Amino acid sequence: MRQEIAQKILEETKRNFNKIAEEFSFSRRWPWEILKKFTNYLQEGEKVLDIGCGNGRLYELLKDKNIEYIGIDNSEKLIELAKRRFKIQDSRSKPVFLMADALNLPFQDNEFGAVFMIAVLPHIPSKELQIKALKEANRTLKPGGYFFITCWNLLQPKLFLKNFFNRIKNPKLYQGLGFQDFLMPWKTKERKTVFRFYHAFFSKNELKNLLKESGFEIKEIYYEKYGQKTNWLKGFNLIAIATKQKGGCQASLTS
Repeated sequence: MRQEIAQKILEETKRNFNKIAEEFSFSRRWPWEILKKFTNYLQEGEKVLDIGCGNGRLYELLKDKNIEYIGIDNSEKLIELAKRRFKIQDSRSKPVFLMADALNLPFQDNEFGAVFMIAVLPHIPSKELQIKALKEANRTLKPGGYFFITCWNLLQPKLFLKNFFNRIKNPKLYQGLGFQDFLMPWKTKERKTVFRFYHAFFSKNELKNLLKESGFEIKEIYYEKYGQKTNWLKGFNLIAIATKQKGGCQASLTS
């Protein structure tokens, strides 16, 4: 994908999430079942980063734990909703929600004991930028810390077909995009259509290779449906749990 197209997609994605922030937040009120498993890895007193936190729903699972939580998103509207949801009054309040970019995290190296990237990577429109975002997550993760990532599985038959017919109906929208790219329509209350970009078809091997190239060692990778492991045909999400590679060693590509 050409750099100018990728940059345009990033800018449009931010604008579109600001447009639909209230409706999107309402549809994402509660954390996914799979996220409950992730929280079992967290240690007392740990500092946790939630990249692409949206309305802060992950914090619902963490608010009773003794952790230091920071959620970031590049949508100012979603950050406002997260602060409102948890009644954040000022910068000293806990949890912390900040407007920031996954491609350029404003944090120190090795700062976090755990980093979450939930349904974020598919919105990043090229391999180069995907690796950049993953390397930023890796940079901020402590040695021995855990990285948790989910990618929406649009290989599900009904979504695959939806993408296929959407391409036929809107060929101009797909100019410059690859076969794995999908523009997911969202109908607003005003009955306008907003298209959200997804790099839709992450296979296990593709995600493994991206994580390996970005300095991660994979502990688990699988498809899930309602929190249970399943195959690519039935899975709602592709899940990976990883740690930072030690001394540049090769990642373990277990499945």
